[in-house]
Amino acid sequence: MTATRKKTATRRKPQRNTLYLPSASREELDKIALEIGYRRGRRISSSGVVQYLIKKYSSQAIEELINEDDEDDDDFDD
Repeated sequence: MTATRKKTATRRKPQRNTLYLPSASREELDKIALEIGYRRGRRISSSGVVQYLIKKYSSQAIEELINEDDEDDDDFDD
């Protein structure tokens, strides 16, 4: 009897995506990540902060961005 080997599931690396952030926003994001890392004693990446914010606050952001005045959203159209 011939033994057959089970194929091990190969994991794909997650695809990287590029997101444009103005320099000032990127600097603010880096400061936030640094502050969080310092205060909790464990490093967090800038992308980790963004992922957390999306996961935790996306519904709130959707509602606020839909319901705000058109004059107020000029900061986010870049």
